[in-house]
Amino acid sequence: MKLSSREVFQLADRCLASVGLSRGASKANAKSIWWTEVYRERGLTTLHRIVKESPTLDPATLFLEDQTSVFSIVDSGDQPSIVSSTAALDFSCSQAKQEGIGITYSSIPVSDSSFPTIGHTAYNAANRGMVSVVLTEYPDGSGCFIGVPSRPHPIVAETKLEGPSLSYTKLLSVIDSGLYRQRHSPLVQAFFDPGEGSSRSATDAATLEQLLDGATEPNPAGVDSNERGFFTICVDPNHPRNSADIRRVADQFVDEQADALTTVHCPSEIRKRGRALIEEGVDVEERVWEVLFECSNGIFSPDSVGSETGAGPSLER
Repeated sequence: MKLSSREVFQLADRCLASVGLSRGASKANAKSIWWTEVYRERGLTTLHRIVKESPTLDPATLFLEDQTSVFSIVDSGDQPSIVSSTAALDFSCSQAKQEGIGITYSSIPVSDSSFPTIGHTAYNAANRGMVSVVLTEYPDGSGCFIGVPSRPHPIVAETKLEGPSLSYTKLLSVIDSGLYRQRHSPLVQAFFDPGEGSSRSATDAATLEQLLDGATEPNPAGVDSNERGFFTICVDPNHPRNSADIRRVADQFVDEQADALTTVHCPSEIRKRGRALIEEGVDVEERVWEVLFECSNGIFSPDSVGSETGAGPSLER
């Protein structure tokens, strides 16, 4: 069966509200469900898993373990990543606006039914004007997402790895060693370029290039198998501390590293797919629809509404 795009968004909003999120938070996270449907064709199936498998969604369960001018460390409190990623995005973007770069680490519970939505974090950060990198370590999805500001939609690239990336493990070692508590410039230089001193600013183009290279390169040594989490890294290309080449490096990496990237979601392709979903509707299995219908109290918008130009959370425009 098929649902209109408007129904998908409203269904996600109501279902997420029914499992604990406030109405404002449910609307914000409904956009990640729609994004997952448009970009990965898994939005409704992911929503179904969240409703069936996740505990009550409660952002108040999140705990900020530590924070410096650049780093934030969040304990998810066994909340799925659709909850913790919202806090991670806000922390990283806020720090990037003030310091030029923001890095947030969040743990992931053993079972995370919402994990397919994690790429929306990179998209959302890029939509706020940030060059963004989301590094993940999870049994079903180690790898990274890269977001680059663009019009009408950000460019999002992703790569899948068999284990944690080199950049993920290096950032994790920065936390384990306590280096994240140092001033941001020595921190990033010690992380990416040990022994090179302070010859470069903390967020210059060369450092970003090393971050991106390491994000798509698996770490042969791996990490503790019990460690599951993700880093949200935001770099503000317009910050006065940052090189004017930040944006160029990100664009160039996505353009030239096709072999290292699993998928590059170009704005033109996403616009085409979004339009197709509006015109043709979104496929959903009947068993999935029945569970979501019951969870949302059976409240749907008319089919014709979802077919109108501009329906849904703007990905189709």
